[in-house]
Amino acid sequence: MQIKQWNPFASAGSCVVIEHDTAMVWLWDQGRVNSAIADAGLQPGRVKVLPETLLAPQLNNGLRLLKTLDGVEAQVWKSNVLAASRWWPAQPTGEEWEAFQRDAGLAERIPLPGVAQAAPLLAEPWARATSLEAYRSLDSRVERLVYVFGSVLLGAATLWYGIHLVKNSAAASAKRSELTAVNEKAQPVIAARNQSQAALLRVQALLGNDPYPNQLQLMAKIAEVLPKNGTVVREWNFQNGKLKLLVAVPDAAVQSSALVSVLQSAGPFNNVRSSAGGDSKTLVFNMDVNPRDDFAP
Repeated sequence: MQIKQWNPFASAGSCVVIEHDTAMVWLWDQGRVNSAIADAGLQPGRVKVLPETLLAPQLNNGLRLLKTLDGVEAQVWKSNVLAASRWWPAQPTGEEWEAFQRDAGLAERIPLPGVAQAAPLLAEPWARATSLEAYRSLDSRVERLVYVFGSVLLGAATLWYGIHLVKNSAAASAKRSELTAVNEKAQPVIAARNQSQAALLRVQALLGNDPYPNQLQLMAKIAEVLPKNGTVVREWNFQNGKLKLLVAVPDAAVQSSALVSVLQSAGPFNNVRSSAGGDSKTLVFNMDVNPRDDFAP
């Protein structure tokens, strides 16, 4: 149906070749072809018409410009399948050659050859060719066979369904009885599960009252990253997700920016800021503590 919509001719001849999962279709003006056959002194009904492409050697993969009996043809081959082609009456221009490669979806461009390749015609086409009319005739025969087999299968299916309907009805009755017995045994387990779910909801509600990590965990994280040179925390003040530290630093070479970086990466801390303390060896750090959902201890 789609090819019929694409067909530009009032009366078209056709050729179809199927390779792997690709169909290659050629269409031509059947009236002009019949006139040419008659002008040659032949009978159109006794002459087999083939696209010239089927009589030129195939390519496995690649792009080529092929000299034809009349003009030249650009071809793109992929796995022995003609993926794209275009015919010109004479050597194409560089822009036409570039446009063809772009329309064919080629990633790497190949320069325009100076001369088109000349290949001898094959004695036989390289693929079995048929026509759209042959496919339509085959569809009609297949359709009639489908109706016959469909009627037979429908009768057999009806008989099979009737027999199994009786069997399934008896089996369903037995399964309903088994299900009733299983439900009675499962009642204690279902009640225990409901109690567990209620307890889980209560625990989650309690955890929601204190969304921040345990302070012992926070202290452990701070202790892991502080320099092991006598640096200690003198004061600890934590309220509503805000932590303030007063840190004694015996080594004056330790930069506050370095401590800010290690505290920022220690775990649940964010927006770490530093300021000077009461003397040169005391630093004050303020930071935000992320809720538990943002930190897995």
